[in-house]
Amino acid sequence: MGRASVPRIAWILKEVSDAGWTADQVIAFLDCGDAPGIVHRPSGFLAGRLKGAVALWPTEEGREHAVQAYRDSRHAEKARHQEWEGAWQAPRSMAVRRMVAEAFAPQAQPSDQYESLPELGGVEDLSEQDRADMQATGWGEFMAGDPTFVMSTYDALGPAAAVHIFGADLVQRARKLASGSSLMTVGRR
Repeated sequence: MGRASVPRIAWILKEVSDAGWTADQVIAFLDCGDAPGIVHRPSGFLAGRLKGAVALWPTEEGREHAVQAYRDSRHAEKARHQEWEGAWQAPRSMAVRRMVAEAFAPQAQPSDQYESLPELGGVEDLSEQDRADMQATGWGEFMAGDPTFVMSTYDALGPAAAVHIFGADLVQRARKLASGSSLMTVGRR
């Protein structure tokens, strides 16, 4: 129903809504029949399933008994737990993937060993070898479909620093990949 037209769904639900049905009562009614495996038009499916519902369940008391029976049924229990079955799939959004990766990344703990390290300068102080290594790593991860290294540098140090380290082409491509742009070519030019 997520992609269905809201005004159309409201129009379909108008009869049961005007009769005072709750969402639980609508779900219990829809659960009474077997649902087809494939639904081509969710709004049409809903309209067909709710046709005559008010006439079949005219009283509030009867609807509440049906809701209680639905809640107690094994079918309802299976439906409540069905989303947890199967293999976990990673989120589609790169922004959400980045947030998940950051949430599970080991957090650096303050330690005395870091107090003796010298203060690092700006990105212009990077040696050519360090910059080349970072650029190679950025390209490698990008080619694997993961712009996190480039984007974290972009977010932390700013656009100019990211372009200095990785080059404008890689930064532009990583930003497109991170934003989910479908008009992007992954390979190098």
